[in-house]
Amino acid sequence: IGASILVGFLIQLFLEQLSKGMEHGHVHSNGENISKVSSVMLLIGVSIHAFLEGFPIISDTGVNTAMVTGIIIHNIPISIILVGSFIHSGSSKTFSLLMLAIFASMAIIGSELNQMLSILHPYQNIIIGIVVGILLHVATTTLFDSEESHKYNRTRFLIILLAFIIVILLPAHTH
Repeated sequence: IGASILVGFLIQLFLEQLSKGMEHGHVHSNGENISKVSSVMLLIGVSIHAFLEGFPIISDTGVNTAMVTGIIIHNIPISIILVGSFIHSGSSKTFSLLMLAIFASMAIIGSELNQMLSILHPYQNIIIGIVVGILLHVATTTLFDSEESHKYNRTRFLIILLAFIIVILLPAHTH
């Protein structure tokens, strides 16, 4: 499970590179307009993220209400940024709302796909580990972005490094 958490962390790191951190409200464009390409890259990144987040929504025991609530709350600011990005890039409001609908459907599609494909069922712990890794990355990004300069400091870097070491060592610890 530790390895799947690391994989999830790295997946989100990659997705954030696609979107250039825009899903967190960061536009470091030096005054340039947001292009349609960067808006599409943002859509791709947050859609993959939402798709993977949707996998553990429904399990054999039913709907995970806490997960659904968390995803809804988490996606409100992302939705605002996504629509704003498309509108700012010159897209029409209708097109921007269509892109929002695509994003909004991704967690549901991920959840349904997870339920329909019985081949995935033996891998639920791995899938949940990947989602936890994604959420871990989001949480650490939020931690790092609490300063206006967005500069990584040594203490925060060491916290992340320690977290990785703990995750790597967890499988080695047995009772």
